[in-house]
Amino acid sequence: MAKLHNPNAYKIEVENGVGKNSLVITSSDFVTKASGVVDKALATETIIGLSATKNTFASDNQTVALAKVDYNPFDTNSKYEIAVSGETITFAGALVTSNTIDLNVNGVAMTQVTFDTDDATTLGLIATQLVTDFPTVIASATVGTHTVLVTPVTTNDTVVITDITVAAGATQTTGTVANNKFYDITTSGQSLNYHSAHASSGQVELYRAIESGTVAVVKIANT
Repeated sequence: MAKLHNPNAYKIEVENGVGKNSLVITSSDFVTKASGVVDKALATETIIGLSATKNTFASDNQTVALAKVDYNPFDTNSKYEIAVSGETITFAGALVTSNTIDLNVNGVAMTQVTFDTDDATTLGLIATQLVTDFPTVIASATVGTHTVLVTPVTTNDTVVITDITVAAGATQTTGTVANNKFYDITTSGQSLNYHSAHASSGQVELYRAIESGTVAVVKIANT
C-alpha cells in the first residue's frame, strides 16, 4: 500500500472510474485505468494515481451497479511512500576458496557461510541459509550471476540486509544491496520490487529511502 508523502490537502484532486468486477481495493492502492474501468495497478502497468476508495465491488459491477473508484491522480510533483519488497544481494566478483560470508537480516546475524566447491555453490548455500535462518520473513532466495535475490513471505514483510562481510581466503570480494533509481512494483502490486532495479526505466523513480530502507519515497515514472 502507498500514501502521499507530505501531502498538501489544498491541492488534492479527485477523479473516478467504474470499479472492475470483483475488485477489492483500499484507500491506499496505486490504480490503473482502461476503457473507463479502474483496477489496482500491477507490475508493468501504467499507474494513474492513488485510490481514495475502500470497497469490495460486485462481480457484475461493470455492467450493473457501476459503482466507482475515486482516486487522486498523480502529478509530476507528487511523491509517495511505499513498502519495499525484497532485496538483491550483489557481489562484485566471485567468491573463492576459504571465504567466509556474514550478513545481517533486520539486524540479526545470518549463520556464517563458508565457501564450498565454487562460486555458484556457495551462493546457493547463502540462499539456503537465509531461508533457514529467517523463515518467518524470507520465503525464498534465488541465485543469479554473483547475486542472491531475496523474496519476503508477504509484500508487507520487512527484509533489510546489511553488514555484508566476506573474509578469509586469498581474495575477498565485496557485497552490496541493489539501490538503483527506477523500479517496478511487485507482480501482485502495491510494494516496490527491489529485484526490478533499473538505471533508466520503471513504473516508479526512487526519491529517497526512509525507515532504514523499509519504505521508499517515489515519484510515478511510467517509463
